[in-house]
Amino acid sequence: MYNLYWLLGNCGTVCKKLNKQVRIDPIDWFLDTPIGSGLGILGIVISSFFVLTILPKVVTFLNTEIWRRIPGTIVKKCKPIEAVIKERYEAKKGKNIDADIIVFGHTHNAGYYQKEPKNDERLFINTGCWVKLSKNCIENEKAIPNTFLYIDTEALYLLKWNKEVKEEEKKITCVKDFREVLSQ
Repeated sequence: MYNLYWLLGNCGTVCKKLNKQVRIDPIDWFLDTPIGSGLGILGIVISSFFVLTILPKVVTFLNTEIWRRIPGTIVKKCKPIEAVIKERYEAKKGKNIDADIIVFGHTHNAGYYQKEPKNDERLFINTGCWVKLSKNCIENEKAIPNTFLYIDTEALYLLKWNKEVKEEEKKITCVKDFREVLSQ
């Protein structure tokens, strides 16, 4: 315990020690200085911007680059739907999916596949993609860009959006009407 006379004589030193130890100001723990000094809040805003915007893009890019180099993890663009079904569905996940119609996408080649319609085989529909396709995909694989699947109470329709067409009625065309396939 401090002597009262000593405390009064050394109040400046003791108070500084106590003030240093019992600090109430928000502290930047890396620099042990109040946030308002130096870069402070501006530094926090800049680092938060980096973490929230740039870091996820870097992680996504690296993730794709890593998985792309491992064989069998990513389907090659414009691969025919039959090859995707044989490679992915029959070889790996086929027994775990209990559905009559299976819809998938992102292989850049819209279409459908059903081995034997009369034997209650599953119907596979590939929705295609919305990105610009290479000339190789369009010419060699007959891939159709800008496709989507429309589902209503009667049937399924694989549709194509023609962005080059000026007339509103002709912007969307039907690639495949699945009423005939579903009725078999």
